[in-house]
Amino acid sequence: MAGGELGGEDVPEVGEATVTLGATVISVGDDAAMIDAWHRALLGLAGYLPDELVTEARTWLAAGRRLDLARAVAFAVAAGQLSLGGEEIRLAREELTAAGQDGAGNGAGNGAGDGDGDGDVVGVLDALPLGERVPSAWQFRSVGADERGPAAVLPLDLTAPDAAVVLDAVEAAVVEAAGAEPGAVGLWRSWRTPAAGSSWPPPKRVFVVTAEPRSEPAAAMAARLQAALLAAGEPAPQVEVCTAGEEPPPYQRLAQMSGALLWAREPAVEVSVARTFDEVDPVDGPSFDPDRPRIDDLGLRDALLGYLDAGVPILDTSSLMSDVVDPARGEVVPMTFRTDGRWVWTDATSYYLDEHGLAPDPDLMRHVAEARGPALDPSLPLDESLPLDESLPLDGSLEVGEVALHRVLAHLLSPRQEEDAVWVVPQMGVALLDEEPLAAVDAS
Repeated sequence: MAGGELGGEDVPEVGEATVTLGATVISVGDDAAMIDAWHRALLGLAGYLPDELVTEARTWLAAGRRLDLARAVAFAVAAGQLSLGGEEIRLAREELTAAGQDGAGNGAGNGAGDGDGDGDVVGVLDALPLGERVPSAWQFRSVGADERGPAAVLPLDLTAPDAAVVLDAVEAAVVEAAGAEPGAVGLWRSWRTPAAGSSWPPPKRVFVVTAEPRSEPAAAMAARLQAALLAAGEPAPQVEVCTAGEEPPPYQRLAQMSGALLWAREPAVEVSVARTFDEVDPVDGPSFDPDRPRIDDLGLRDALLGYLDAGVPILDTSSLMSDVVDPARGEVVPMTFRTDGRWVWTDATSYYLDEHGLAPDPDLMRHVAEARGPALDPSLPLDESLPLDESLPLDGSLEVGEVALHRVLAHLLSPRQEEDAVWVVPQMGVALLDEEPLAAVDAS
C-alpha cells in the first residue's frame, strides 16, 4: 500500500520509519530526501569531526551507503568527538533502528544481532544531549598562512580581470571540475587555521560551492569535486556544497566571507561606488556644490528612494555623520553601505535625496534608470508614459546572489580603495575597525 495523502501531500504510512527534522517529517525509505538531509547534517558537522571522516562520509553518502554513515556518527559520539548532537543524531538513530541495529537483537541483515560488535549504538546516540553547538575553533583566511595583517581575512575576487593570480594544480583542478558541473554557481577557497594562534593543526584548504536549488543532489556534486581534488593531490578534501540563495551554516559562511572567489558561472562585471558628495576636503570634510541638481518631483523622488532603500546592506553600521547641508541637525546621516550587485551607495545618498531633494550621483541615476526604466532618470523629460519596469521589487527585497555580494565586498574592501581614500568619516572608521577587520572607507 502506498503512502497516504493529506491535503494533497504524501504522508508516511502508519508504522513506516520516519525521522522528524524541525517541521519536516521524512520517511527513512525516501532515499532522495534522506540523502539531502544527511548532506545538510554533514555541513553542520564540518569543522567538528575529523576531516578524513567528513570526506569519507560524503563519499559514502553519494554512493548510497547511509548505514555506514550512521555507524560512523555513532562511533564519533561514542569516542567523545561531539559534545552536543544535531540533526545527524536523529538521522543516525532512525537509520540504525530501521536496519535493526538498535541493540535489541531483533534485526536481520547488515549484521544486526549477529555478534558483529554493533551493540547498543542507538543507546549511545540517545545519551548525547541535543543542542546548538558552540562555534568551531577555526579562523578563515583568503590568503596563505604566510601573509599577516587584517587584509588576510578580507574577501578576494580572483575572477576579476585584474586579479593576475596563477592558481596551483589543486585549485586549477577544482576550478575545472566546478565549471563542468551544470548546477554550480560559485566556488570559493578559504584557508582554515586554528584560532588563538595555535600552530596545530596546520592550515587546511576548505572549498565552498554554491549550487542551483533545483540542480542534482548536492551530495553527488560534493563527491565528484572531492574526487577531482583527491586526483590533484589534495588530502582529505573539504568540499562544502551549499544551496545558492540560502543562508549556509556558520562554518561555511565564514569560509565563504573570508575566502577567495576562484570561479563563478557569471562573468565578472565592473563594480562602481557612487559618490555622495561633490567635494571632499582632507581637513574640512565633504560638501555639495551650490548648483547640485535637485529632484522636486515627489513621485520620482519616492521611486528613487524605493530602489536605493531596497539595496542589500553590505556594511551595516549604526554610526552617523553630521548633516553637511544643515549642520544644526547634528549627527543624523546614516552611513550603511548598500548594493544591487553592480553599484554601491550609502544611506547618506538616500538621506540627502529624502531630506534635501539632492539628486544622487548622476552615473548611479543612469544605472537605476537602466534597471527600472527611463522614468527614473531625471535627465529625461518627465513623462508619465515612460515605462517603469515593475519586475524589480521596491520593497527592500532586491535580490543579490552570493557571488555578486562577494565581488562587491572584495572591491569595496580592497587595500587599493584605502590608498585612494582622501577622507574618512571619523565615527564610522573607528566603528568599522572595532566591529570588522576593515580598512578606512572612502566617503566620497
